[in-house]
Amino acid sequence: MSTVALSEISDAEWSALSSQRIFFGHQSVGRDIMLGVERVLEQHPEIALALVRTDDPAAVDGAAFIEARIGRNREPATKTEAFLNVLGRGFGDEFGVLAMYKFCYVDINRDTDPEQLFSEYAGAIEDTRDRFPGVTIVHFTMPLMTANDGLGERIRTALGLPTQTRLNAIRNRYNELVRERYAGTAPVFDLARLESTRADGSSAFTRHGGREIPMLAAEWTSDGGHLNEAGQYHIAERLLVFLARLTAASRKGVVDMAGNGR
Repeated sequence: MSTVALSEISDAEWSALSSQRIFFGHQSVGRDIMLGVERVLEQHPEIALALVRTDDPAAVDGAAFIEARIGRNREPATKTEAFLNVLGRGFGDEFGVLAMYKFCYVDINRDTDPEQLFSEYAGAIEDTRDRFPGVTIVHFTMPLMTANDGLGERIRTALGLPTQTRLNAIRNRYNELVRERYAGTAPVFDLARLESTRADGSSAFTRHGGREIPMLAAEWTSDGGHLNEAGQYHIAERLLVFLARLTAASRKGVVDMAGNGR
């Protein structure tokens, strides 16, 4: 992910973002991110980006960052269905718009097959591209949770119990599939990598089966899953930089699929 600071984004890039139409479908972690976006915009009036909350972006006139809760937690298929419905109501027929949605950490349980979940997601995305060729889809990795690196957690994980280490392993496998499929070919906002990277640049993880299992860094959360104010602001900054670079570069016809111009 880009480490470009807000101050490094040019006026032209912010201008491109402020004239862009974007839809973001989410649940609670997405709402955390949008709270951070609101705070960033309050502190940086040079980012003249309109925020609108509605699940009918086609009814919104002009440029805006439109967001809505979609689907139901623990039922990822309902989020995909709701996202496709949003596009089908008219937003998907527009040209040059950005659309994105994300799953949540609670969409994973001990029985989730990450390969199957990703296959269903990728199939829906292919359908979206066929039906709505003027839409650019931004892919999200799945958010993580914190996990205990103590002996008890390791024993329960080894026994196959649904510890956060084991659930994060499933989440991270899904995220690996997103990166493998889309990195270098489509824009990917790597939320999980941002969440598992501490402010000092080190990685937060637990260990299982001889592997490091990335987790949500404790400094970005107050309850082990949702983002605290520091986490909200941190992710929001990265998302705005990502979208500004992506929008400006795409209008020049040059994008490196990480949201950065080149």
